[in-house]
Amino acid sequence: MNVLIFKTNVATKIDFNKICNILFNLPDVYDCTIDLEDCDKVLRVITSTQTAGCVKQKINNIGFACDELED
Repeated sequence: MNVLIFKTNVATKIDFNKICNILFNLPDVYDCTIDLEDCDKVLRVITSTQTAGCVKQKINNIGFACDELED
């Protein structure tokens, strides 16, 4: 399993639910969480096959900023 970590501009639970609906339609995405209290609105995606680039593109396509955070 891979944990992909992103900085986003997600502001509300409603926005997060929109993102989850997109991500859970991708193969091998098992979970996603967000920390709305963090200044970077950190999104974590657990997957076995998806790449950070693919996840970023899907989120950007629905109008949200998303950049991978490096370890």
